[in-house]
Amino acid sequence: MLGDFSSWKMVSDDFAIKHCDQSVFRRHGSAVPKPTRWFWGIENSDTGTRKPITLKFNGILYPATINIYSNDLSQIYWDKSLGVVLELYCQSGSFPDMAFERCECDTFEVFMLNVQGDITQCDSLVLDKRHEGREVKYYTTKYERSRANRDAAIQIHGLNCMVCGFNFEEVYGDIGRDYIEVHHVKPLSSLDEEVEIDPHNDLVCLCSNCHRMIHRRCDSILSISELKDLIQKEK
Repeated sequence: MLGDFSSWKMVSDDFAIKHCDQSVFRRHGSAVPKPTRWFWGIENSDTGTRKPITLKFNGILYPATINIYSNDLSQIYWDKSLGVVLELYCQSGSFPDMAFERCECDTFEVFMLNVQGDITQCDSLVLDKRHEGREVKYYTTKYERSRANRDAAIQIHGLNCMVCGFNFEEVYGDIGRDYIEVHHVKPLSSLDEEVEIDPHNDLVCLCSNCHRMIHRRCDSILSISELKDLIQKEK
């Protein structure tokens, strides 16, 4: 749904503007109105959900989180290191707007707008962002993975994709020998703390294509059976 919702303006499926005040820069975040949850991929998420996302500003990536506190209350918070940078754009009580452009599934590029609601300026900024190859520094969260668990999963499940049956060595020869991707049935990013992994029940072996398709929808990760059903349906 596009349009104005409280202090947000939803411009397109991949572009939104936040009209800012002092609280945005003081608290390093903003309320997310319920009608705009679709933009962040949390429209079907339950109360208590904490969804990690990434914000890119001036070529640097910063971690952020969207928290759902109730049916009507949700909030986006970004890392304080980004907050310090953004505060530099606030001068003598004047607070610029922020534009968010989706550049990947859960990654949004942030632009500071000098004139409130200046959509023309937003468009020109987006059009200028067509160069590639610039070095980018990452400030984000990674989740520790166990090589022993991966090896155990392969020993248990084998080297054939558990969805489509693809085998890398059969197609690519020696370069594909002993290669398969290992998928966590429950994403590590959805866990609140470190847990013990059972390679038999918590891990599955997938080819690269099926692994990508399982994660294709950020707010709805498919199960093995669901992806098999989709493939069968297309056949």
